[in-house]
Amino acid sequence: MADNAISSLKEPQQVQKWQDRISVSRRWRDQVSQENNWENLLEEIKGKYDVVLGNIQVPPINEMFAYKDSTLANLYYKDPFLAVNAKKNATILSAYILEAGVNHLWSELKLKADIELEITDGLFVGHAWNKVGNNTKTSGSGDLLKIIEDSIYANRVSWRDMYMNVGCKNPPKDNIWLCQRIYRPTDDVKKDYPKLAKRLTGASYPSIDIKYMKNILYKEDFNYTAIYEVWDAHERKIYTLADEVNDRYLEDPKDWPDYLDEFPYQFLSFHNIPDEPYPQSDVAPWEPQVKEKIKLFTMMLNFAKRWNRQMLMRKGLMGLQEIDKFEKGIEGSILVASTTGDIQQATKMLDWGSMPPDFFMLVDRLDALIDRIRGQSQFMQGGVTKTSTRTEGELQLIKGGADARTDRKQDRIETHCENIARHLIMQMKANFDVPYIAKITGKEPPEIIQAFKDQGIYDPASQTIKFDKSAIQGDFDVSVKAGSTLPLDKGTRDKILNSVYQMSIPLAQAPSVPPFIAEIVKELLKDYEIKGLEAAFDQQQKEAQQKSEMEAQQVGVNDQKTMAETAKRNAQAQNVQIDTLIKGVQATGKATGVLNPEESLT
Repeated sequence: MADNAISSLKEPQQVQKWQDRISVSRRWRDQVSQENNWENLLEEIKGKYDVVLGNIQVPPINEMFAYKDSTLANLYYKDPFLAVNAKKNATILSAYILEAGVNHLWSELKLKADIELEITDGLFVGHAWNKVGNNTKTSGSGDLLKIIEDSIYANRVSWRDMYMNVGCKNPPKDNIWLCQRIYRPTDDVKKDYPKLAKRLTGASYPSIDIKYMKNILYKEDFNYTAIYEVWDAHERKIYTLADEVNDRYLEDPKDWPDYLDEFPYQFLSFHNIPDEPYPQSDVAPWEPQVKEKIKLFTMMLNFAKRWNRQMLMRKGLMGLQEIDKFEKGIEGSILVASTTGDIQQATKMLDWGSMPPDFFMLVDRLDALIDRIRGQSQFMQGGVTKTSTRTEGELQLIKGGADARTDRKQDRIETHCENIARHLIMQMKANFDVPYIAKITGKEPPEIIQAFKDQGIYDPASQTIKFDKSAIQGDFDVSVKAGSTLPLDKGTRDKILNSVYQMSIPLAQAPSVPPFIAEIVKELLKDYEIKGLEAAFDQQQKEAQQKSEMEAQQVGVNDQKTMAETAKRNAQAQNVQIDTLIKGVQATGKATGVLNPEESLT
């Protein structure tokens, strides 16, 4: 009820209430971040582990970087292919147009870098945010009002810049409001909001250390103002606030767009916790074992170094200055020894102490724990995994056990991409007022290209289609083609080629390829985007069809020849019968005297 009453408050009270809500949400989020060690987990990607072992230097073992890098390569190697299906009030052709348009827009927006950062957020912080919207900027007023910028965007939003109402359990589905903090140069903010320009002083950007600001001459280049964009689901209003203005909105509250029935923010997570809004980090459960492994490895290095150049020396053999030169190990140093006997008898290098086997056993045990908890073995990161038999089959079994957990993450990422694409389609349907040119991705079936040609919207020279929002109205369902983001490595490609080759051997000997088998081959080649084989298979099908038609025509010609020959022979037989009949009648006539000897019937 309190949220519904905010519109009844005066503007200063409304602004103060929103600022208080944002402040409470920030403190709550920062507390969760501190309890779950989010900032330190992200620092560990850069090799900054807070491991201390007395006064010994602790070299990092960057398991976090290896995990992040291999996971990104396995889960999001390339952009997805988005399939669009028509629902009510939509045509199949409009779905084809929209499918080509949204795939082209995804490529134009260069979303791959944003999605990779969002996956990194999801792995280390537990969740990630993405926002889809439309940038519209105008100039002038009245009759001189004109649009100077109108573009659709989809960007990653840092988890540090997102705030939500306390009490939610399944963001963003049950959020009452969401807020995004946006840092912009103070000078730009003053230009966009001139009425409040005098009250905006700004501050240094949060990521810039204050000690660097002291030596910067042009401090205005690093002066930023924090803007808060609040999306209120109860009031369906958008509020814009600033830290320094406590009694005024930066601009009048705006209504939600009519086409938008949910928050424009998409939420990615891998491990939700029941009744808690912030999910669990993917790396937090096995991070303590990584730190213990770093400690053990440091002990092993320290043990090895301890026996390096350790020497016993008879007292008085060298002075302090000579001993200092020996410890420093400076090349070309001349050491003066005070002895008259054999110097080898006055010194003795300590024997190398053997490494305790318990070190190796403990490191192997920690590796096994880490692999089991994270579900990713070392050979999946390009390393070597210890097995009992060291056979390829055993490695395949290990990989198979991890695939189910990888597939689950893959499904979450594909759903996240579908949500982003769904919002992109909303923006396209609402804001494509001028013709939009989309390049064909090359994955569309020939019948779709033919449909574009029939409508006159396809340009074969540039391989593009042109359309506006009137061509994509109706309801649509969007999905990511399963596996379209996964890498096609050389091993997988070789297996596919071998499979197709083995399948093609009996097919090459057959007079024609059955339609069912032909579709299987087409789908196999299309899924893995082996364009050369696709074209060759299509050419082979066309040649087989042409050969079949020619054979059918040849059979028809031969049949016609046979029929003509049969007719000719029948006619000849009939002529022989008539000639015999005439001769018989003529002979009878002459014998009976009806015909004279010199008369004939022919």
